Amino acid sequence: MTDSIHSLVPAYAVDALEPDERAMVERHLRECTDCREDLAAFRAATAALADAEAAAPPLSLRSRVMAEVARTSQLTPDAAEAPSTDPIRVAATFDSPGGAGHEEGSSAAAAAHARDDDLAGRRDRRGVRRWMPALAGAAATVAVAAVGLGMAGAFSADDAATEVALEKDVMMVTSAPDATSMDVDLGNGHLVKSDRMDAFVLMGAAAPMPDKGTEYQLWLIMEDGSKVAGPTFMPEDDGEYMTVMHGDMDGVVAVAVTCEPPGGSDEPTTEAVSEVIL
Repeated sequence: MTDSIHSLVPAYAVDALEPDERAMVERHLRECTDCREDLAAFRAATAALADAEAAAPPLSLRSRVMAEVARTSQLTPDAAEAPSTDPIRVAATFDSPGGAGHEEGSSAAAAAHARDDDLAGRRDRRGVRRWMPALAGAAATVAVAAVGLGMAGAFSADDAATEVALEKDVMMVTSAPDATSMDVDLGNGHLVKSDRMDAFVLMGAAAPMPDKGTEYQLWLIMEDGSKVAGPTFMPEDDGEYMTVMHGDMDGVVAVAVTCEPPGGSDEPTTEAVSEVIL
């Protein structure tokens, strides 16, 4: 229970909890120094980000956010817990666009599965909590420095607002109570998934530029083989990238990246350059 309450602190900081969850966290905060410190860090970060709406974080500071995330422990799904999705079938979606004894046994299996899920959940919550101080501190650093430096000539007001909104979104998804992370074969990449936030965050470094005249595009691959188009994105000159996709997580079996014409496509037009089986 304690790990579960710890994981609710980021959502509490931005008033994103149900009343019963909020009351539970408030009771816990009276007794837990660590959680009070986490809460203070997140509130400072979100307040600074709110004040930074008119100033774009310089790229060097954005790099520091990426570095903080990269140094935190990643959650790698155990093979025994991985879904029984056939990776060959998922990859093939890019080839073209477009009795009493039985009851007792079932009950025992269900109970064992529930225990496994509970253990996995506690482990995941402990792992996710390791993200909290680093993300909060990095976000606050970026926001405060952005306010202090003011508008850099290379950024417009719209660019600044978009950049700050992305940083906020990334912090919310990666610090969600149910967030899990997997490695992505696109440079040094990570995919963070949160069912609670209905979102994926794709971030990384050292990514190559996409084919000339194209942009990277994110895709959700569904159980029936259909593809849901996500945002397009481009790495920075140093290979860093970050994008967020919100949508219904039900039926998503994989996430992929392709190279598409500027602005993106409704259906993939090329083979996936990176793919993660969920």
